[in-house]
Amino acid sequence: MADLDEEIDGLYGLPLEEFVQERDALAKRLRGDKRRDEATAVKALRKPSVAAWAANQALRSQPGQRDALLEAGAALRKAQEDLLAGRGDA
Repeated sequence: MADLDEEIDGLYGLPLEEFVQERDALAKRLRGDKRRDEATAVKALRKPSVAAWAANQALRSQPGQRDALLEAGAALRKAQEDLLAGRGDA
């Protein structure tokens, strides 16, 4: 399964517009290899949102900035929660 995990990881490293085509090709190859359960699981993988894809690309290209990205995400989430709860600046 490690090889499949690496192939799946590779899908998420592709340009966003290539994801579906390459995911489907991987699923087809797995079906051809009689690995139907794995093919079904691969086919069920969803194309990432633009935001998720961008964050993934940032982490892949700048792994040393992981903590900074996660902290920025947490700060944004808190600011949104505060604003929705009426605790933010108007």
